Amino acid sequence: VNGRRDLPSMSETTAPLSADAAAKSRTPENVKSIASTASAANAPQQKLPLRLLVGFIVLVGANYVMTNLMDESGLPVLMATGQFRPRDASNYTELMLYKVVASANAEELLERSEGGLLRLELLQLMQAEKSFMWIQVHMRGAEPMGLAPGLSEQLDIQSVVQMQTVFPERSRWRLARPAQAEGELPPLGEIGLLAEHSTMTVGPEHEDRFIFAWREYAYTSLAESAVVRCDLLRHVVTPAVFMARRVFRGEAALHAHMKSEHYLHWRQQLASSFDVYPTEEKVALETIFPRSSPIPFTTRWATV
Repeated sequence: VNGRRDLPSMSETTAPLSADAAAKSRTPENVKSIASTASAANAPQQKLPLRLLVGFIVLVGANYVMTNLMDESGLPVLMATGQFRPRDASNYTELMLYKVVASANAEELLERSEGGLLRLELLQLMQAEKSFMWIQVHMRGAEPMGLAPGLSEQLDIQSVVQMQTVFPERSRWRLARPAQAEGELPPLGEIGLLAEHSTMTVGPEHEDRFIFAWREYAYTSLAESAVVRCDLLRHVVTPAVFMARRVFRGEAALHAHMKSEHYLHWRQQLASSFDVYPTEEKVALETIFPRSSPIPFTTRWATV
């Protein structure tokens, strides 16, 4: 009437627009966009269990490496000594035949790995040619199967001692398997190595320091080309009693080692730093099994 046109109210203009916006928001493209936004918001919560699982797997793997590959040893050991009993005292070849047959039996036992058998050694005492010693090392947690069959039948058993490895680590107690280089001739002949066993008792307050000092001495000694092994074992029944066992290529290697700086330092430590006294005299032995060859020099006794 007055030349003015009535304007729609605010509610009249916004209601249709809101309805259109709502309709547009329900299109497939917008629904997908909203779903993606919601998924992105929940992604950290969904990834959390996966991260926990990965972290757990890494932790278990690290624990396995520390306890099985870089541990402090602790394998069960049986050490036995016996006197050879010939069936015919006048037959001098029986002793040689026993060593051949016992070595073959030892190889077969290791292949079968009965009772968790990890390592088997046969040695002959140098002071008495009819006296033998064998050492059985078993896997962790395994129950020793008793004295190895095929080695003890022809021996009068004199002693059996239960021990535990202290040095080297568990993974280094397996028998070495020397690889033959390309173009190299196969090993010729067979030789015995020189083993020296020393048994000693350590005061309770010095045991940890004694073990630490032995490790330091042994690692340095194994760097010598003629030192094959430098082991430390501990009696189970009397833990204060230790057996130190070193294996050399021969007497010349032993004498050269005794002049080394690290050996003299070790001897000085024994005399001044630990409450240590010998339990038995040193015992010299010749290795029978596993075998060693002189040309080229290869041995399954090596610490690897």
